[in-house]
Amino acid sequence: WGFEVDPHKDGAVVRQWAKVGTGRSPFSDFIDQHPDKEGAIVAHRMSVWRDGMAANLAELEQLTR
Repeated sequence: WGFEVDPHKDGAVVRQWAKVGTGRSPFSDFIDQHPDKEGAIVAHRMSVWRDGMAANLAELEQLTR
């Protein structure tokens, strides 16, 4: 995932994104080894990204105070 911060008249605009591709990766291999847990594995990955994005926003907010 990544993020951009652009100045705005009222402060800043923060854009964050994550990209899940269709290509093979170690993540794909792990799911292949545990197909019965695919939903939980993907949910965990999304929660890691969500937590990271929330931490980014919290840090950016602290920097502006």
